[in-house]
Amino acid sequence: MGKIFCTECGEELDDSVMFCSKCGNPIESDKSNNTKQNVSANTDNTVNNLLNNLLNEPKILILLAAVILLIIGVFALMSGGGDLVDVSEVIFETGIHYGDTPFGGAIESAATQYADEQQEKIFKETGKVLTEKEYKELEDKYIQEHGGATNSGGGSYVSAVAFKIIPKETISGVNAFKLNNLKVTYENGATEDFDTITFNNKNTYFENKEYGFHYKFYTDEDVRGQNVHISADIVVDTLNQQNKVIGHLDYDTIADAWSATYA
Repeated sequence: MGKIFCTECGEELDDSVMFCSKCGNPIESDKSNNTKQNVSANTDNTVNNLLNNLLNEPKILILLAAVILLIIGVFALMSGGGDLVDVSEVIFETGIHYGDTPFGGAIESAATQYADEQQEKIFKETGKVLTEKEYKELEDKYIQEHGGATNSGGGSYVSAVAFKIIPKETISGVNAFKLNNLKVTYENGATEDFDTITFNNKNTYFENKEYGFHYKFYTDEDVRGQNVHISADIVVDTLNQQNKVIGHLDYDTIADAWSATYA
C-alpha cells in the first residue's frame, strides 16, 4: 500500500482513502486521474474518427453540398434577388388643343385631294384652297377613323396624353413589354379603356430605354384644366412566365397645354 499527501493540509495518508482524516478534503488517487484522462482521450478519438469517416464518404459530401445550395437558393428567393425590377421613371405629358385645324399634318397631307375652285370659304392652312364643306367632311372623316365623335357645331377638342417608362436595368429573356388594363378617366366622367398595349423589344428589357405611348381623345367639351387619371399594369413576358407584373401606373395629371411629343 502506498502513501499520498493531502493537497489541502499536507497530511500523509494511505493511497486507498477517499478523504483526509485531518481536514476532510476529498482525495483523488493517481489511478482515478489516469482513468479520467483515458476516458477523455477515448471520447476525443471517437469523435475525430466519426468526422473523418463522414467527410471521406463521397455520398455524404454530395448531400452536404446539396443542402448548402438549397439554403442559398431559399435566401435568394426571400430577398427577391431573382425577381424582375420595377421601372425607374414614368413621365406624363398632357395637352389639349382646339381650333379649325386641330389635326395638323394629317389634314394638311390629305387636303390636296379636296382642292376645289368653287369656294364657299377659303382655308389656307395647307397652301391649297378648300371649301368649308369639304374641310368639314375631311375633319369629320379623320375624327371618325380615330375613334372619336364629330362636332357639327364647328371644330372639336382633342386631348392627348403621352408618357415614357424607363426601366432601372437591362433584363435578358424578355419577349415583350406591355401595359395591361390601361384606362384613362377625365374629371367630367369621360373614359378611354384599352385592353393591352404591347411594345415588342426582342429578347431584352433595356436599361434607360424610353418606352413611349400616347393616345388622343376627341370630345365636344373643352377639358382643359380637368384632372385626368391614368391607370394600368406594367407587365413583361419572359421565357418562363407570361404577364409578369413588374409595376403599376396610377397617376393623376391635368390637361393643360398642348404637347406634340408623341403626336
